[in-house]
Formats: sequence, C-alpha cells, structure tokens
Amino acid sequence: MIATLLGTLLLPAGADASSVLEQRLATANPEKGAKLFRLCAACHSINNGGENKIGPNLYALIGRKIATHAGFGYSDAMKEQGGNWTLERLDRFLADPGSTVKGTRMTFAGLKKDRDRADLIAYMNSQSSAPLSFIGSASSEAKATTATEASTFGLLVPAPGVEVTYYTCTACHSERLVVQQGLTRTGWEEIFDWVIQEQGMAEPSAEDRQTILNYLTAHYNTDRPNAPKNSNATATTTLTAPQEQLPDGAGTEASEYGVLFPAPGVDTTYYACTACHSERIIAQQGQTREGWDEVIDWMIDEQGLDKLDDADRTVILDYLSTHYGPDRKHFVK
Repeated sequence: MIATLLGTLLLPAGADASSVLEQRLATANPEKGAKLFRLCAACHSINNGGENKIGPNLYALIGRKIATHAGFGYSDAMKEQGGNWTLERLDRFLADPGSTVKGTRMTFAGLKKDRDRADLIAYMNSQSSAPLSFIGSASSEAKATTATEASTFGLLVPAPGVEVTYYTCTACHSERLVVQQGLTRTGWEEIFDWVIQEQGMAEPSAEDRQTILNYLTAHYNTDRPNAPKNSNATATTTLTAPQEQLPDGAGTEASEYGVLFPAPGVDTTYYACTACHSERIIAQQGQTREGWDEVIDWMIDEQGLDKLDDADRTVILDYLSTHYGPDRKHFVK
C-alpha cells in the first residue's frame, strides 16, 4: 500500500500533506514524467550506472541518503541536509530547489504544478531495481485533467514535434523565448550550436535535433505566423516615439555591449540581462512594452532574477521597447 510506503519513507509531516501526495502519486503518469525528465537530462543521467554530469546520477534516488552518490562533489548546502530522499522531501525540492536547499548549486527554477512533480517522481521511481508501488486508480476527472495537461505545451503551437521541442527548450528557459523568435532553419541551427557550445545545453540525439528543427522552422520562421500578440493599446506608444540620434556603426558585434544596439539604456540592460544569459537572446526578440514587462516579471518570479529597482526597470523597458519592438529593426540572426 502506498500509505504504508509513504509512512516508512516520508519525513515527519502532517497527515494532510501525506494524504495529498499519496493521491497525486496514485494517479501519476510516469510516461509523462519521462518527458518531463528532459528538463533534468541536461545535468543528470538516470540510467543504472550512468555517469555523473553537472549533477549526480539519479538512478534509484528515492530512499537514498542525500548527497552520497559515489564520485560526485556535492555542495556544502546539500551535504548539510542529512536524511534520505523521501517522496515528500523530493516533492518539496522539485517545487523550488533554491528555497528548499539554500545555497544549492542547482539552478533549476522548479516545477510549480503539483501534477507535473507527481508525474516526474513516478518516472524517477521507475528507474530503480526496487521501485515503490503507487496503488490507486485515477478518477475519470483526474484522467481527463492528465490528458489535457499532457497536450498543453505553454505558448508553443500544438503540432508534430512540439513535445520534444518543449521539454528540450524549457530545461533552461521559458518557451516564451522560443515563440518570440523568427528564424530560418539555418538560424535555428546556429542557435542550437550556440546553446550547446556556449550555454552548456546537453546535445540532443540526431533524431531529436531534426524533429526540433523541423518544428521550429515550420512554426517559428521569419514570417513569424505564431508570434505572441499583446493587446494593450498603450504598449505601442514607445515604438512610435521620435528616435534619438545614435552613434555610427551602432548594432555591430564590435560594441562593448555585444550585439545590443548602443543607445541610452544599453548598459543597464546589458548588465542586468547577461547576468543570466547572452544578450543575443534579447536581440532576437520583438516585443511590445507590455510583452517585455511580462518577460521581466517572469524572470523575477520563475527564474530567480533579482528584483529591479523602479528606475532601472523603466530604463530597461524604455530601451527594449524602443529597439526590440515588434518591428524587430535591430534583429540579430
């Protein structure tokens, strides 16, 4: 019985919390969890005898003593946790690694949906020589919810290849960064090479790479048929404002701010954004002011960006909406 297993493995906790987790695991979908594990695969292997990567191998993780996998150098923060990887503890950690283990080197923002975490844990549990048995049967409502969520990939267009694309790309960033692009196949190939060589992305299989390139080229090409729309009427006012006189040669690789267009606000924008990623990601966007405001909120709420003071945020929004608006006049391939 799962209740007995949970009682054996979980840290002391309220009965209500254990009961809720028990219900989620009893209706979890390990097949969907396998797809969600793509978010982890850039840093972790999970096969028996798999190598340590940026993070430790996760085979037979559930029930294992924390920070003890052979050959991996854990952070002091993780070593100080003590105890075992119980189901409840793993669920809390996957929801928000940085807050759960202060000082962890794991930069993953976490899975906010309870069902996603249950599905992932169910898959991780299956990767063991002695997996636990999660007893239960999903209600028709729960099954319907699972089917709906399994077919939803955020802002990405539902079409062949969306699953592989979603789970590969969102391992490091929101799918919002994908849907704001508009590149040729060659452009997407260059992006692929760049994120692998410069940003530490794990190289996908040749088959997955072709699937992703086919999907992106078909749905996020230079005509941008699926670019997100923003309806705020005031968002376009900045884009039509008179432009300041800009220096000769602006927007070249030679700029001290990389490929960003040198203009008032570029320094604040560059240093705030490149703390987490290349400025090239910005130069490939095309957003209204409202859209950029939403991206900043998402970076702060979901990706751990430090909250900007009001003055800096205004400077950055002015710069981005002026030079990287929907007209994409400073677009970089």
